[in-house]
Amino acid sequence: MLNLRYMLLSLLMLVPAGALAAPAIQLPQTGQTSCYDAANNEVSCADDVFRTRGQDGDIRAGVPAPEPRFRNFTSNGIMSDRMTDLVWTRNADCFGSIPWQQALDNAETIRSGVCDVNDGSLAGQWRLPNRKELLSLAHHEDLPEFSFAEEELNIEWLTTQGFRNVRNNGVFYWTSNTYLGEIDGVTPFTRRWVVHVIGDTRPNDAPTNHALFVRSYNAPVNVNAPAAFTGIPVGEAAPAQVLTIANGGIDPLEVTSITVTGTDNAMFTLNPGDGAAGTCGSLTPTVPAGGNCTMSLAFTPATAGEKAAALVIVSNASNTPTLELPLSGTGVEAEASFTATGSVNGNGTLAANEVVVASGAGASFTVNPAEGFRPGTVGGTCPAGTFDGNVYTTGPLTGDCTVVFSFEQVTTPGGDPQGMADVVRAFRAALGKAELTAEERTRLDVAPVGAPNGSVDSADVVILLRRLVGLL
Repeated sequence: MLNLRYMLLSLLMLVPAGALAAPAIQLPQTGQTSCYDAANNEVSCADDVFRTRGQDGDIRAGVPAPEPRFRNFTSNGIMSDRMTDLVWTRNADCFGSIPWQQALDNAETIRSGVCDVNDGSLAGQWRLPNRKELLSLAHHEDLPEFSFAEEELNIEWLTTQGFRNVRNNGVFYWTSNTYLGEIDGVTPFTRRWVVHVIGDTRPNDAPTNHALFVRSYNAPVNVNAPAAFTGIPVGEAAPAQVLTIANGGIDPLEVTSITVTGTDNAMFTLNPGDGAAGTCGSLTPTVPAGGNCTMSLAFTPATAGEKAAALVIVSNASNTPTLELPLSGTGVEAEASFTATGSVNGNGTLAANEVVVASGAGASFTVNPAEGFRPGTVGGTCPAGTFDGNVYTTGPLTGDCTVVFSFEQVTTPGGDPQGMADVVRAFRAALGKAELTAEERTRLDVAPVGAPNGSVDSADVVILLRRLVGLL
């Protein structure tokens, strides 16, 4: 006979006398509305012959269940129990029959996108229910006794409420509770508490059972923790981080303020965006149930050293009306740099007129002599440097400076531009068939371009020929 009155009396006998002075709690009704005789036949609850007075169907003590009992969020894959303020996965058989430890582990992985859940919840917010929580789903209306023959009634009731894939045929569901005992008072053993949909609760040592998962009614507002900004030069803005504000609850999340507080708050800047492409649009957004919005967080250190602040979000989230996240960043002194400014006195150009380098480094300029000219003298205020081909590199810079390039015309001994005679002369010298004068060696030594190497060889012959035919 299903008579919860005696069960409640037994439980009360276990409560210490002092505890009875504590504030009263409101127990829910069991759902029983009928009374039964000793043979489990339904009889009138007012029938004194069968002593039905005092049965649960007669007294109906407790707080009536809300109507409807559950809020079914079909698109979000969750069921919100209005009686217990618990939120359940709508899919009552996500992972099939699994070991107890795997059920515990799987609970930690559930989030939006897992187990048909799409409510904005994050991994770590779901858990395996304890046996009292799971027992709260048992509905005793029209059940004369704990019997597997009656399980279809409760499965039908849960399915009508909105649950999917509720298991039958004597299937039990894991709880998070363990049961410690001894065999013959000697050998210890551990079992796990399991619950059947009709309310049968017992220790169980089966290798596998099914699992249903639960979380609190209104999960805290979720914001991904900002990473530290490290090694940011003073006065420069670090690449912005994207913060996501997610509503893991079942009601709209109304944010009343988002601020940055703390000693270095002025160095951290929030940008809520314009409301497009998923951005929050303001610092007081309303995030729908299961939804989220994004904003960016920037850091610009004003001085060197470690900086700290806090991101404070105030909302109507019941568990965390004020959420505070630490912010940190490190500013470093910017490395000194200097600018070398180049110019030419005609007859050539520079690939770039300004070169910025770190302190102690040389500045490199690429020079482009006009036809018939080659690099000549180099002046200016930069430390003296050297040519490597057409690239001139100054000495190490210790401040801003200038470089002035001059180009000289390539001429023959008679003052005319180099011609075939000079090419032949250089060719014979390269073959060892002619001795050049000092003046000829200086004039015909044109290779490498811009950095003569003090000798006349085949490379010089090639350059002279290319100049002669207009290729240089």
